Amino acid sequence: MKELCERIIFEHITELNLSGNQINSECARHIATTLENDHCFLTRLNLSNTQISAEGIHDIATATQSGHSLLAELFLSSNRIGVDGARSIATAMKSGQLLLAVLDLQGNRLGDEGACHIVAAFQTGNCFLNSLNLDENQISDEIVCCIATAIVSGQCKLTYLSLNGNRIGDSGAQHIAIAIESGKCSLTRLGLCGNVIGDVGARHMATALKSDKCLLRFLDLRRNRIGNDGLCHLIRAFQSDKLEIEFSDNLTFQIVSSAITKSSNIYRPSNHIVTRCIAWVPAADVYLLFLLAAKYRCSDVVKLLLARLSEPSPRLFLHGS
Repeated sequence: MKELCERIIFEHITELNLSGNQINSECARHIATTLENDHCFLTRLNLSNTQISAEGIHDIATATQSGHSLLAELFLSSNRIGVDGARSIATAMKSGQLLLAVLDLQGNRLGDEGACHIVAAFQTGNCFLNSLNLDENQISDEIVCCIATAIVSGQCKLTYLSLNGNRIGDSGAQHIAIAIESGKCSLTRLGLCGNVIGDVGARHMATALKSDKCLLRFLDLRRNRIGNDGLCHLIRAFQSDKLEIEFSDNLTFQIVSSAITKSSNIYRPSNHIVTRCIAWVPAADVYLLFLLAAKYRCSDVVKLLLARLSEPSPRLFLHGS
C-alpha cells in the first residue's frame, strides 16, 4: 500500500478504486498520509466493501481537513462504519476544508444516530455535498423529519438523495413531500424504493409533485406498500412530461390492463402514461397483455404491444415488486 500511495503522488493519479479489497488500519493510515500531501491530486476514492473500520475512516476524514485534499467523491458502501465513522465524516464536512460533492454510505448500519450526524453536516454552509446515498441504513421516519428540515434550510446543496431500503413510512413521506413542494428544496432525484410507504404517503407525495415549486424530476417508489388509491394519485401527478416515476411491475401491468378494459378515464389508451407503461412492462407479461388487448379490440394498445413483441431484446426498465 505504501508503494501505491507513493505512485498516487508522483504520477498525479486522480482516481483510486480499492473496492473489494481489505483495508486494515495500516492501509488506511497510508491513504490518509497521501491525502495530506500537497502534491496529491486524488479527487475520487472508492473504498466500498473493504471492511475499513471506523478508526480507519477517522484517519482518512481527519486527513481531508489538512487544507491540501482535493477529494470530491467518496464511496464507502457496505463497510458498516457505524455511528463513529459517520461522526468522523460529518466533522470533516463541517470543517469547510473537505470539498466533498458525492458521498455513498449505502449499507453502513448508521441507524438514526449515524444518519443524524451526516444530516447535521449537510445543512451547514461549509458543506458542498450535492449527492448523498444513505440506502440500507435502518433509517426511520424520525430522522427523515430531520432530513426534510435540512433540505429546506437554505444551506443544503443536495440535488440527489437516495434513501432506498430503509424503514420510511407514511409519516416520513409526508415530511419529504412538504419539503419538496416548499420551493426551498433543490432535490431533482429522490430514491424511496424498498420502504414501507402506503397510500397515505403516496397521496402526500402526489400533491407535492403537482406543485409548481417542486423541482423533482425522478422519483423511485418501487417495492413499497402503495395500493390502488395511492397509485391513482401518483398517476395524476405523473401526467407531467417533466417527471419520471418508477412503480413496481405489477402496477405498470395494472395500468395497461385497465387501459385495455377501459375501466377508468385515467387509463384511456390515448394517455401518454399508458404508452410509457407499455415500454416498462416486463417481457414475460407483454404477450398476456397482447391477448387481452386483442380480446377487447383495443387497437391502439395492440399496435404498441406488437411493437414490443417485435423487439429483439425487450426492454426491462423496472424490477419486480
